[in-house]
Amino acid sequence: MKSNSVTNLLLAVIAVLLAVIAVGTLRAPVPVMAQTPDVDYFFEPGTYMVRAPG
Repeated sequence: MKSNSVTNLLLAVIAVLLAVIAVGTLRAPVPVMAQTPDVDYFFEPGTYMVRAPG
């Protein structure tokens, strides 16, 4: 029976920590960028075939 209570305690701790992570990201979401701003090139899909030199 002690093993069952330890398992339940660990599962409860994991659930609480996951809830803290989820609430934190919902409260202040991290902005994402589709592309990094330092890219100097753009390949239009279906227009250019990119091959290795040689």
